[in-house]
Amino acid sequence: MINYSEQPKDGEVTKYLISMSSNRKRRSSEEIVASMLFMAKDGMSKTGIMYASYLGFRQLKKYINFGLRAKLVYVDAEGKYFTTPKGLEYLKCFEELQKIENNAFAARKLLDEIIERESQNS
Repeated sequence: MINYSEQPKDGEVTKYLISMSSNRKRRSSEEIVASMLFMAKDGMSKTGIMYASYLGFRQLKKYINFGLRAKLVYVDAEGKYFTTPKGLEYLKCFEELQKIENNAFAARKLLDEIIERESQNS
């Protein structure tokens, strides 16, 4: 279960998500793409992205190809993958969405606690 009480600092949402999503069985495609882009920000090999993003080889191949076609990543002459400006924009939007989802989850939890308290007082 993700601990939403530990809010990450700005710009660290993706890193936070990557570490927390390993507690769940399934990640969304958006989470996997964000993980890959985050790892490739400073340049990383295909194998490095695979291990750091907790991907199998088939998944890696699928998402790397998607990233290349969508121009979210590029590969240099040495075989290192880098996040493009478009990929950085994706990460920024993804982080904003995660903040909204985390805030909504916290608000829903608060509503549940209020209802629980009211039902105990009745």
